[in-house]
Formats: sequence, C-alpha cells, structure tokens
Amino acid sequence: MIQLRRHGTMACLLVLALFAALLTPSPARAHPGHGDETFNALIFSKTAGFRHDSIPAGIQAIKDLATENGFTVTATEDATMFNDTELAKYEVVIWLSTTGDVLNADQQAAFERYIRGGGGYAGIHAASDTEYDWPWYGQLVGSYFDSHPAGTPTATVKVEDHAHPSTVDAPTLWQRTDEWYNYRTNPRGTVHVLASLDESSYSGGNMGPEHPITWCQDYDGGRAWYTGMGHTIESYADPTFRKQLLGGIRTAAGVQPADCGASLSASYEKVTLDDDTSNPMELAIADDGRVFYIDRNGAVKIVKTDGSVVTAGTLNVYTGQEFGLLGLALDPGFASNGFVYLYYSPVSAEPFDRVSRFKVTGDTLDLASEQQVLRIDTQRDQCCHAGGALEFDGNGNLYIATGDNSNPFDSDGYAPIDERAGRAAWDAQRSAANSNVLNGKILRIHPSDDGSYTIPAGNLFPGGTAKTRPEIYAMGFRNPFRIGIDPTTNHLFVADYGPDAGAVSPTRGPDGRVEWNILSQPGFYGWPYCVGANTPYNNYDFATGTSGATFNCNAPVNESPNNTGITQLPAAIPATMWQGKSTTGTPEIGGSGAPMTSGAYRYDAASPSDRKWPQYFDGKAVWADWNDSRLFSVQLNDDRSGVADVSRMFQTLNFVRPHALQFGPDGALYVIEWGSGFGGNNADSGIYRIDYVQGNRAPIAQLATDKTSGPVPLTVAFDSTGSRDPDGQPVTLAWDFDGNGTTDSTDAKPSYTYATAGVFTARLTVTDPDGRTAVSNRTITAGNTAPTVTIEAPVDGGFFEFGDTIRYKVTVTDPEDGTVDCNDVVTQPALGHDEHAHDYEQYHGCEGTFPLPGDQGHVGANIFGIVKVTYTDKGAPGTGRITTQKIVQLQPKLREAEFFNETGGPGSAPGVQVEDTGDTAGGGKNIGFIEDGDWWGWKPTNLTNIDQIQLRAASPDAGATVQVRQGSPTGGPVVATIQVTPTGGWQTYGDFTGAVSGASLDSGPLYFVKTTGQLNVNWVKFIGKGVTENQRPAVTVTASATQGKAPLAVDFTAAAVDPEGDLPLTYAWSFGDGSTATGPAASHTFTAPGKHTVTATVTDARGAVGVAKVDVTVDSPSAPTCLTGRSDGFDGTTLDTARWSAVVRGNQELSVANGVLSIPLTATDIYGTGNTGTPNIVLQPLQAGAWSATAKVTLPARLAYQQAGLIVYGDDDNYAKMVLQGRSTTASAADRIFQFIREENGAPNEVAASNTANLGAAYPDTVWVRFTSDGANLKASYSADGATFTEMPETKQLAGITNPRIGLFGLTNRTEALPIAATFDYFAITPDDTAEQPAPDDEFDGTTLDACRWTDVVRPDPAAYRVTGGGLEIDTSSGDIYGSDNSGPKNLVLQEAPDGDWTIETKVDASTFDEAYQQAGLLVYADDANYVKLDYLTTNVAGSTVTRGIELRSELADVVQSPQPNAPSPTQGVWYLRLSKAGSTFTGSYSSDGLSWTALAPVTNTALGSAKFGVYAFGVDQAASKTAKFDYFKRVTDTTAPTVTLGLNPSTPSGQAGWWTGPVTATAMGMDDQAGQVYLEQKVGDGNWSEYTAPVALTADGTHTLAVRGSDTAGNVSEPSSVTVKIDQTPPSSTVTGLAATLGVASTATVQATATDALSGPGTVVMALDGKATTGAVDGAVLGLGAHALTVTATDLAGNTSVKNVPFTVVASYAEAVKLVDRFRAAGKVPLATAVVLKAHLRTAERAAARNQVVPASVALTLYLATARTVADVPARTLLTAVGQDLKARLGR
Repeated sequence: MIQLRRHGTMACLLVLALFAALLTPSPARAHPGHGDETFNALIFSKTAGFRHDSIPAGIQAIKDLATENGFTVTATEDATMFNDTELAKYEVVIWLSTTGDVLNADQQAAFERYIRGGGGYAGIHAASDTEYDWPWYGQLVGSYFDSHPAGTPTATVKVEDHAHPSTVDAPTLWQRTDEWYNYRTNPRGTVHVLASLDESSYSGGNMGPEHPITWCQDYDGGRAWYTGMGHTIESYADPTFRKQLLGGIRTAAGVQPADCGASLSASYEKVTLDDDTSNPMELAIADDGRVFYIDRNGAVKIVKTDGSVVTAGTLNVYTGQEFGLLGLALDPGFASNGFVYLYYSPVSAEPFDRVSRFKVTGDTLDLASEQQVLRIDTQRDQCCHAGGALEFDGNGNLYIATGDNSNPFDSDGYAPIDERAGRAAWDAQRSAANSNVLNGKILRIHPSDDGSYTIPAGNLFPGGTAKTRPEIYAMGFRNPFRIGIDPTTNHLFVADYGPDAGAVSPTRGPDGRVEWNILSQPGFYGWPYCVGANTPYNNYDFATGTSGATFNCNAPVNESPNNTGITQLPAAIPATMWQGKSTTGTPEIGGSGAPMTSGAYRYDAASPSDRKWPQYFDGKAVWADWNDSRLFSVQLNDDRSGVADVSRMFQTLNFVRPHALQFGPDGALYVIEWGSGFGGNNADSGIYRIDYVQGNRAPIAQLATDKTSGPVPLTVAFDSTGSRDPDGQPVTLAWDFDGNGTTDSTDAKPSYTYATAGVFTARLTVTDPDGRTAVSNRTITAGNTAPTVTIEAPVDGGFFEFGDTIRYKVTVTDPEDGTVDCNDVVTQPALGHDEHAHDYEQYHGCEGTFPLPGDQGHVGANIFGIVKVTYTDKGAPGTGRITTQKIVQLQPKLREAEFFNETGGPGSAPGVQVEDTGDTAGGGKNIGFIEDGDWWGWKPTNLTNIDQIQLRAASPDAGATVQVRQGSPTGGPVVATIQVTPTGGWQTYGDFTGAVSGASLDSGPLYFVKTTGQLNVNWVKFIGKGVTENQRPAVTVTASATQGKAPLAVDFTAAAVDPEGDLPLTYAWSFGDGSTATGPAASHTFTAPGKHTVTATVTDARGAVGVAKVDVTVDSPSAPTCLTGRSDGFDGTTLDTARWSAVVRGNQELSVANGVLSIPLTATDIYGTGNTGTPNIVLQPLQAGAWSATAKVTLPARLAYQQAGLIVYGDDDNYAKMVLQGRSTTASAADRIFQFIREENGAPNEVAASNTANLGAAYPDTVWVRFTSDGANLKASYSADGATFTEMPETKQLAGITNPRIGLFGLTNRTEALPIAATFDYFAITPDDTAEQPAPDDEFDGTTLDACRWTDVVRPDPAAYRVTGGGLEIDTSSGDIYGSDNSGPKNLVLQEAPDGDWTIETKVDASTFDEAYQQAGLLVYADDANYVKLDYLTTNVAGSTVTRGIELRSELADVVQSPQPNAPSPTQGVWYLRLSKAGSTFTGSYSSDGLSWTALAPVTNTALGSAKFGVYAFGVDQAASKTAKFDYFKRVTDTTAPTVTLGLNPSTPSGQAGWWTGPVTATAMGMDDQAGQVYLEQKVGDGNWSEYTAPVALTADGTHTLAVRGSDTAGNVSEPSSVTVKIDQTPPSSTVTGLAATLGVASTATVQATATDALSGPGTVVMALDGKATTGAVDGAVLGLGAHALTVTATDLAGNTSVKNVPFTVVASYAEAVKLVDRFRAAGKVPLATAVVLKAHLRTAERAAARNQVVPASVALTLYLATARTVADVPARTLLTAVGQDLKARLGR
C-alpha cells in the first residue's frame, strides 16, 4: 500500500530483468539510475480535444518545482516517446490536461508495460478527459470525466488525508476557484481519496455528497496519482496547489512514501477475538493487550493475549426493560492500580443504577472490592433508555452517559411530554430537561483514590446552584448510548438515539432524528424540545390531543409539573450531525435510527504495532449505524469543533450490528457485534478487532459443535468447516478442547470426550504459513445439560394488536434440575422496532398473561412484538449454571406493506418497490410497481385464529387478484384469495378482504402473490382473534357533523360489540379539546378552530379496550373581504353586468340569490381542441399590472370531471384555470384535486405538477382558489379555510391570452356527472382602482372588520381577532418581529398609509397582559425587518409581579435602531397612544386620559416611505394568550409645528467686543396652537439632539451655538431656534524678557513685555518699575543696591486683566564697583585722581579677598571708603559708599 521505489531489491530485479530480456522484448520500466534525491519526470500535454490555456502555466510550474526540489523535467507532446526505451528514462509520467485519444495502440501497450514495471503516473485535471476507448487507462486514472458546471466557481475542497504528501499542507476545508469535474463513475472504494468536493458549496455537482477530486492508488504494478484541479492559469501560482502537485509527482515517482490503501476495505481485516458471546455490551482494552468486555446479564469477561477467554466475575443485575450491566471503563492508572468502573442496575427493591469501582487482580474481578461512586435514581415501571456508557478523558475525568428513562411509545414517535397526572414516566421533561436529576445527561466527575469523586471545574451548574446537580456536564439527551473521547481536545463525542416518527408532522414536529454531538462546551442539547439542527417540537397537549406552538430552542422553558429543576433552561445547542427517518442533515449517511461512535483515533508513529491504523485516520472517529451495519469515518474541522467530512468505509467488510467501537492502545479498532437477533443471546454476536494489514492477512477460524452441554462422559463432535486463509494459503489447525493450553488435535473434524464435570473453553487456532493466527472459542459444559424451553403460547408469528393482553404458557425441562420451579422462568415481552427491541417488564411463572403495549398512534413504522422466555438452571456439581432463552416474534394485525421481510418475482426486476403513498388514511409509504407474479412476504407468521386478510389497496381501472400462500410464493398452498376492484387511481385506496381457508397452523413465512391486474398496497390487516387473550370490543363512531365554523355543535354516537360477550360495556369520550363525556351518546360544542380527534373508548367487563376515532375540523371564521369596485359579494338577485361585462355564452341558468352566484355545470368542455361551448363563463376585463384575485367556491365534486373555480380567459383555446375538480368514476370525495393549467392554442399543458395529490374525503367542499400575477406571470394557490394558502408549483405566462378577462366558471364534460352546481360566495381582486378607499378612522362599530379599510392583516388568524362591543379585540399570538429573530406573530391589522406626514392615534386596553413580552399598540410596517412601533407592554416573567412599559422602537433591515425611547414605568394597562411621521422621523406620545400627552424622543426610519399603518398585539414567548382591545383608530389632523423662543441671562455681553466674561444661562420656551405638551430638544454645537428639561448653563470658555426645537403631540417639529454665545472668563497671560534676577549696580537692561490670549485676543500691556511707569529701560546705578520690582499689567479684548510682578535685585561686585567709578569719572562726577585711587583700593581688596586674606582686603576697602567720602557729588558719593560698604560686609567684618 506504500508507494515507494524498492531500491534494496534492485540487484535481484536486474538479474531477473536480464533473464527476461533473453525471452521477451524489454518492457518500459522506471529509470533505475537515480537515488531518492532525484528523479526524472516526463510532462505529456498532448490534446486531441479541448485545449486548456493553463497548460503552459502548468508546465512552467512543474519546471519551477523541479528546480526547487532537485529533479529533472522533460515536457513533450510527442506521443512517439511512449516506447520502452524513452519511458524507461523516467520515474513518473505527468499527464497534464491531456484530452481525447492521444496514443495509438503500440504507444498504449508501451505505457502499460511501463506501469507494470513499476512506473508512476500523475494525472492533472483533463487527464481524465482522455482515452475513453482505452479501459486500462480509465482504471489507471480512476474515473473518466463526465461534465462540469459553467465557469470556474469557488467551492470547498474537503481534504480527507493529511498524511499524504500531496495534501499534508492543505487546510481541511480548502476554498478554491477552479473548474470542477463530475466523473462518470465514483472511484471511492477503488482508489484512495485524498480530497473531495462539497457540492453544497457550489452549483453544478452531480455526484452527491461523495465527490472525489484528488486520489491515488497502487495500480497494476505501478503508482497512480490524480487531481481534478488545475484548470485555471492562476492555480499554478497557488502555493498550496503547487505543494499538492509536488507531493503527487514525488509519490507517483516513488521517491517519497505514500499510503494509497489507507481507506480501502482490502487493507483491513476483521479478526475474531471471541465469537462465543451472548449479550456483549461494552469493551475496553488494557495497555497489556487484554480486552475486557461486559455482558448485559452481568458477566465481566477478559480476552487474554493468548486468545483464551475467562470470566473475571459476574454481578447480580436487574435486566428488565433495558437495564443490566451497561458500561465499562478502565481507570487511567489501571496498569498499576487495577481499577475498573462498571455502570449497572443492581437487583434491588429500589429502582436505581450505580457506577461502582472494582479492583481486578490478575484476571479476577474482586466483587468484594466494590465502592459505589455514583447512584443514578431511575424508574423501572416503564421502558426505556438506560444509557450507561463510561469514558475517561485525558485529565482523569469520568464521563457517564444516562438515558432519559422515559416511555417513548405513547407519543406517536414524537416528543414524550405527557404532563397528565400519573404519566410522569411518559414525560422526558422530568428527566432529560430536568436540571435536578441525573437522567438524560452526560455527567462528568473526577474519581478520587478513595472511591469518592470531586466535580471538575466547568460543569454546567456551579456547585450550590439551587435545583441543579453539579455532576451534570450536559443535559437534554434521549439515549446517549455510545460516547467517545477526542484525545486532542478532551471533547466528548456522543451518539444519541432519537425517536421513531417516520415523517415530519406540521402539528407535532420533526421526524425521528438521531444525533452525533461534539461536546465542546457544557450546555443543554435540546431533548425533548428540539432535535437535530434545533428543529423544535410542538407543545403537544396529551390531555386534549391538541398541538400548541413550537418550542423556543433559543430560550426553552420547562414548565412540566414533573420538573424539579430550574424552569428557564439554557439555549439549546444544535447537533453536530443528525440523521432522520425521512430527512437528514448528513447526506453522506442519509437516514438513520441507531448511531454508534468511537473516540477519535490518535496515530502513534513510534508504536511498534503491526496492526495500528494508518496516519490517514489520525484525528478521525468511526460512526456506525447499528440498524444497517454501515460504518463511516468522521473527519473534524481544523479546530475540532465541527465535522468537515463524512465518508463511507469498509463497504466490503461484513458487520452484524456494530454495538461498540473502541480504539485500542495498539492502534487497532475493537468492535462488538450484537448479532442479528432482537433480544440478545445471538449466536452471531462477538468481539472483533479490525487490523490494518499490508501484505499477509490473518486466517479465519470457524468452529461448530454438535452439542455444548450434557452429562459426563460427554462426547462432542467439533467441526472446523469454513476455516480458511483469505490469501489462499494452506492453514494448520490446533484444537485445545479442555483449555489447558496444549494442542489436543489437528484434525479438521475431531471429537472429544469430556470425562469429568466442568466448564471448558474449547478453542480452535488456525495458523497460516507466515505464522498469523485466528481463534474461535466455544464454551462446553460437561456434567450439566442446558435446559429445554418450549413456548406453547403465544405461537411464533401469531397476530396481535398493541395494547392486547396475551396469554403465555411455557414448559421447561432440565435433566439435572428435575422439577422446574416456575418462579425461575422469566417471560419478558418487548416492542420490536426495525432491527432492535425495547424490553418491557419481566413476568415470573410458567403461564399467565401480560400486556404488550406499543405506540398505537405510530402509523407508518416497522413495529412488532417480541416475547423472550429465559430459564437459568441450578447447575450441577463441578459445573456452572446454563441459561436457555427462546424468542418468538408476534406480528401486528395491521402490517405496513413497505416493511416486508422479503420480496421477489419473475422478470429482470423482480419484486415490489416502495414509494410515497397518497392514501388519505396515512401510512407514509406503499408498495407498488407490482408485476404479475411479484410477491412480498413476512416471516414468521402463524394464522391461528385469523379468519380474514384485508388489503388496503389501489388499482386504477383493471382491479387485481392477490393470492396468499404459506411456505412458498410459488408452490405453497393458497390460504386466501383477495379480489381488488378498480379504485380509479394508483393512489386511490380501498379495503378488500378475502377469507382464510385451509391454513396450516404451523409457524412459517406467508407470501402475497399478485396474479393479475394493477396493484398498489398500503397495508395488510389480519382479522380475527389471533393470539389475543381478551378481544377488544369493536367500536364505530358516527358524528352529526365533521366540519364547520366555530362554534360547532356535534352529536356523537358510539356503537360497540364485544366478540366474546363480556358485558357490560362502559363508554368514555374525549373530544380533543380537553372536554370529556360518558355514555354511548354524547354532544359537544367546539369553540377552538382546528382539527380535533374525538375518541370513543369502550371497555368490556374483563378490561379489554376498544377505541374508535373521528376527526372534527372546526374552521376559523373567514377573514373579511373587501367587496367593492371590481370585487363582488353577489348581494341582490341579479348579476351586476356593469361589473361582469363579458359573460361568455350566458344563459338563464346562472342565478344570484342569498349572497351567492350559482352556476349549474354542464356536460361541456373547453379542454384541448374538442370545445363544446361551455356556457356562463362570467368575466370582467383584467386590469394591467400586478394583481391578485380570490374566489370562494362550493362544489361537492364526487365524479370526474366536475370542476369550478377561477379562469383568465382569452378564448376557448387560450386560457388559464385554477379549479377544484373531481376525479373519481365511483363517486368518491377522496379523489378530488386542485388543477392549475394553461391552455395555449388548444394545447393544455397538463403535467404531474398541474394537479395536487388526492385531497381525501375529509377535505371540505367549500374552498378558496387564488390567482396572483406580476402582470406577466401567473401563479395559483388554494386554501381550505381562506387564511392559509398552498401555492401550486408551476408558473404560467399570461402572454398569448389576447384581450384577457378574469372571472368564474364551472363545467363537467360527462353527462353522468350531472346534475350539480357550483356556488360562488364572493370574488375579490386587488388592487382595484375603481374601489373607494374609506377614511382611515375607525370606531370599530359593527361585528366585522372593515376589509376595505383594513386591507392587509399580516398572517391572519380570524379566530384570534374580532370586532365586538365597539372595539377591535386581538388575542396575542406567540411570535415576535424584534431584531432578526422573526417568528411570525399573527394579526398585524394594517391599512394603506397616506403620502406625506401624518399622526395616528388609538386607545388600547391591555390590562390583562401579565408576562413578558406581551404588547399592543400602533405599528408602521413595511415587513418584519422594517417597521416603527409604539406600544404598551409587560416585561415580567410569567407568574411574577407585573411590570409595565411604553416603548417606541424603530427597526431597519432587522436591526433595532437607536435611540430606543421608553416612558417611565407606567402603572396602568389602558393608554392612549399617538404616533407621528415627519419625513423619516417618527415621534410617539402617550396619555392616560387622552388630554394630557407626553412625547417620547423621536426615532428615524428610512424604509417606511410606502409602508402601512395600523394596530397590533402579540405575546412573543408567552405562556398564555391575552386579549388587547382597541377602542378606536384615527388620524390626527394637527399640522402646525410649535414655536420656540430662547432667552439669555445676562441678556447682553458682560464684557467688551461682544464677549461675556462669566457664565450664561439659556432658557427655552415652546408654545403650540393645540393642547398638549411641547417636547423640546436641544443641541449644542455639532452634538446630538437631546431632550431639553431645564435651562442650559453655558459655563465653559469658548463660542457656543445652542439650538432648540420643539415637537407637539401630533408629531409636528419646529425649525430650530438658535443663539451664539461667546464666553471669555480667562485673563490673558504675559511674558517679560530682558530682565534677569540680578542687575549689576553699574549695568543697564532693556525690558520688553508681551501678552497672549486664546479667546478674545490680547489688548494692552503696561509696565511699572517700583510703582512708576516705565518704557522698559532699567539702570542699576539709578535704582541703587537692593530689591526692586517690575509690574506688567495685561488686558484682553474682552476686558479681562492680569498683573504680573517680576522681582529683581541690583547687586555690587568688584567689577561693577570699578565700572561704576569709571561711569562717574566719565560723567565728571569723580575727579581723575580720586578715580585712580578708588580703583586701586578696589583691585587690592579684590586680590586679597580672592586669596581669603580678609584683613588686607578689609584694610583696602576701608581706604576705599575714606576716599569715596571725598567725592563732592552727593549721589555719586552715596552710591560709591554704599557699594564699598556692601563689599566690606561680604568679607565678614
């Protein structure tokens, strides 16, 4: 299977090749001269057909890959290179988009030799569009091209093999654009598929869910790889695609290993581990190779590594219903601690299951070591669904799966939610949906070393949460029978069994659907409210037999009286995968009813196991169907949260009901097979291992014995017949009869005598020449004989009805036990369904009676009875106990024909076929296509006490004869003959009976053989007592009326006869609406519209119950119709010829009276070209453009071809009609149909789609027919109630009907169908430009809604609204239009809104509202995604204190807009509401008295330009409907907007230049010319509008523009008033330059001051020096020593002033002193001589001070001062003296 060149054997091959060369021409072979590091590839791109423009790009891409990866490429289109010499140069030949016939015969032969010699083939894209007449090539490429959709669509490629080098780097879901090929045949199963196409991701695929697109195979000695991708030039630049090419080329060349057998059945073998099993339930594989498995009856067994089987221990378990030993898991530390966990049902007076931990020592289960880990309380009174699977994750957490422990059989195959008293076991809400119990759950705990457990973090309910159990990880499961772990993520896979409904029911919910889930998160997984992809069930009332709304999967509520947990459940999580009885979410699988799962496989490259599965399966799980034994691989997406691909696997391996799937540590898959029987103890059950093999396969061991028990000495004959080697090699046999490990015989058919008592395992070991072995075991009990069980009653194959009491009688003999204690004999009835059975209670004793209940309403399912009798003997010294079980199957007296056991007949297509039935009595399917000699049959059957056999059959016109034969369909005796008379149609059924005569009372097959005629059969009924112990009374019911409008009074009578005279009879009535009565006669008035099933139950004196039912259809009151203008209600006494201006061939036969138009039908026709002048075609001109026309017509059509309805008429050869039409030749109401045809030039286009299926006898005679047109096309529909219309599938063209007119007509083309008349109650057409539109105002006077005003009631339910008491009442329906979760609430009562702006008003009384989110109010509506509503609503949870609200909401394109205005919490439930439109702005107002109004903030919506307005009420997810009453509806005419004024305080600027220098308060006032509040809104600057509630304080600096607008209660909005305010409260800031902190006494400075202001701007700047104004000149000599201050005063334009002080100091220094002397000398104030002396003293002092010579410095300064005092100029003398003193002072003296 591994594609790789075998260089290690090349020398041997070369020798052989040289020898062969002497004998034959040398074939082409892959070039042997290259190592793995390089190879040669030949690209062949010749085309003889279409040529792809991507070929050059493909060649270049491969050349680039060659350069990058070290191989060589030659490209050619020269076919002559296909010869032995040239081909031998290449390891691989790449066929790149070749087309047509490109090679001649010699070249083909050379290429075949090349491949057989080990060469490689790589095909790209159109390589499959090549050489169609060369079959060998077709097998090489895998499949030929068939077709492709137009263009290059984008599609999803599902990469299935991440191990193959060509797909290793591609994403699991790969989005690609390419040309997608369909292939002539599907190669899957022959080739190894690497990638496939998801046909749902594009259009044009025709291969279905399994559409391979890339694959590989080992073919005819060589290697082949192909991809259908590569059409586009862009493909060859795609890095991922280039990697695929490289991997494909390298593996085809043989230089890189690739497994091309990983998905092929031939690569696997099924190895028997133990075929001596009884009721194997679950298995686990230890690291040491031992296989542990459990038997439901309590045994724990081990298959040891040497193939022997031992019983480790046996638990005492209760096996009633579906209980027993159910689950097994080995502790993660089993290798060291020996702990094993078992889920079982103890024998106990209390009903419960438990999970216990045991210790295994060696091969022994220590029963005394048991520690109960967890107890799961159950009920054992009713079947079914125990669950029981166990699985550890990688963190040591233990998952436990539990079933819902609920009876599924009285819910018609839908959700078991029976809330009646005493029916808790029939209510899965008490378990699966109950957060406070452990049933119907996935539990997760962490076992501790001491046997207790802790709760892992992340379970569904935190510990301590009220009304919950912390062990729950996930809830909402029905029967999660198998689970498996994903070791990569620790997510759990759960296979959950589903219910049994055979079809979707509009009133009950989905068909039976099973699920496979990845539990990637804790949560609620739906059951019993939602299944599959969150498809909800209806809330069915079992007490009344009526259906409510569907459950809300997003917010499920458990209000069952049997619920002890929380009420509001988490949102349901949809299934990862699901399959149904008649639907599927997984097309690869189709339908299913019994899912099984493994965990995910983890590939271990380091494992030395020679049977481990390949890397291809890494991360995949195995899914199996228990019913039909199919297996599929399940590939997860890259984040492992969902499924990427599902593929069928092991088509050629044989499985018999795979019961458990587990990957072992050796990498092989271990499987339990339940076997083919219904009740267990199946001889073909077993434990198996599925190995991956590459080369020699293991042999097969088969063992048979003539006996397995008996007294000693016991001689047993053994037989190995059937043992063999699948590879055809010889085998050797080794028998170990006594289980001691030594070989006792090697014969094929030995015998052995057991001389001592004991229980022995006889084992046959079969060995092939390569040493591979297989074993088969058989348990031999010597010294004890198996008991013999004989079931005397009921007889095998006997007939019964579900619910019957059945007598049983059993005889048991046992040589060792002697007299058998009958209390040890267990009889257990069960409900058989398809391939399995659901056990009921056990009965002890040798005879007695038992009830055999079933799903009596489960029409259309394959159900039957099973009776199991079990006896376990007492054993004998030295031996074990032996159990014998016998099973009989009971047949229901009504057997659905499609569930035959076998069929056949003569001819090339023998046997019957199953098809959908049109029988109005139901049944789902029928059998048909029955040729003469075809037969069908059941086994076993027994005709004891059967007197008649009845067929529910159809035969169009020839009738049929059916013979009933026993034993053989051809030679068996005829025991009944049934004559079927013509019924008038293939799907028109009747009941036909034949007497049973001369029948054998032995059990055996029974065959029904059609000998002549035409025949369909829906079911077969067997009439007679059968095996029933107490026959039921035969009951018939009559009703005075079965249909009418509410309220409908009906009288009922029940007539009953008891076959056995068990009197008295008691009568009980259930009317299907919760009402009941007693006695043989009863009367009842129905008020609720709908279909009510009335049941009469008659009970005889011994308790047998007979039931008869009749359906009463209560019609809703008809929706009102506007009958003005072109429409007509036919009031008066004559036809209005002004309206009906064109009556074709009118005569006096038609009439108008009592509100109807009556047209007597005539034996004429306009069908085809045989026109015979049909009279009274009542017509009017047809308007142009789009229109819709509806007519209500009554026609009791019973015969073909009575018809009446609507017609669009040009002439007798060009028209379209929509009619109710009879089709029966025997006066049957059941055969009526609706017909929609278009005749063009005398050619009617009647096809199958033109006619509905037969309507059935219960369909009313009064119907509605409708035409709709867009002006060019015509559609038709029909209705039984005038509210819900069903559209016909076809669309017709109006073109070709000249001068079209529309109207009413009726005819019948057969005289024998007369007399009959059609009556028309009305004709309505819209739009109608001749009809007057009433004013919008409505006081709701009268008793009906004015349909001319209220032109559109969205989703009308006339029973839920009414005009009464001067108001319009609307009962809230469930549903909502809020956001994107639109759920279709009913009765949105609307009328056309006028153009422009408007205001509407109503008064609504919704005081009865008491739960979230019941609401009522005004509505402006375009559709569910675009509307504005103003409503009163309640928001509290049902049952709690009522909280109220008033809201205004706008929704645009399913998005709720902002703002979302709400009124403060209102305290009453009666409100006046107003809604105003101004452009796209909508304002809502409310009032408690209609006088004082409060406006809400307005909302906008741009999608309501041509919308409708009106009133509405609905209840969203309400528990109970409430009524809203609207007192009136009117349009308000106030159109004047209010005026708004604005005032400021201060009123004028407080500063200069128009600036305020402080806060400003703005006050707005609004006035309106009408009473009511003016709603003011404010906006500051560019901000948003907000409500004005108080004067606006403007406090911040800056320029503010305030706008205020007003709106009144009529919705008028004023133009904004605005004012601009400039505020500058901040003084300017100033800056001083030119002045340092110190200034020398002899120095000067020039100072500058500037001001800045960010708002009004700078004004003036003034400086002062020591308080005196200055211009900025500063002189130290003038100021003198010491501190000084410069003051700067700045003023901005608004008048704000700031003052800044700049301090500085005038200082002295020796240098400044010298400088000062020089200044005074220059100014003439100090003589020169004096100046010289002064400076000399200063310099002397400076030098001394610098040397820290204080005394000399002080002396020099003293001399300086003395000289300074001689200066005559006083200011100079003063300053010089001060400077000297300052300098001297700094010396410190």
